[in-house]
Amino acid sequence: MGGRRRYERLRVQDNRVRKIEKVVASEEVKKRIKGIGINKCARESGFDRKNFIRKSIRGMPVKSNSYNEFVRWLKHYESTNRLKTPK
Repeated sequence: MGGRRRYERLRVQDNRVRKIEKVVASEEVKKRIKGIGINKCARESGFDRKNFIRKSIRGMPVKSNSYNEFVRWLKHYESTNRLKTPK
């Protein structure tokens, strides 16, 4: 049986190099990280890579999306811990 073979069209992705925006952590964020601790930040924030947090403390550039996500977590962490601490 000499049936025709059907070929699916493959979508070719555009292979342009995307410029990744990088930012440096503010002094305020660095102080907050040091206050909480690197390991605790890595564990509880979901950033399994401690290198991201270490880079932030050292003032090295990190990806802006990761930084923004981490800052959101940091604000959430502080707001929930303020509720738990006795006044």
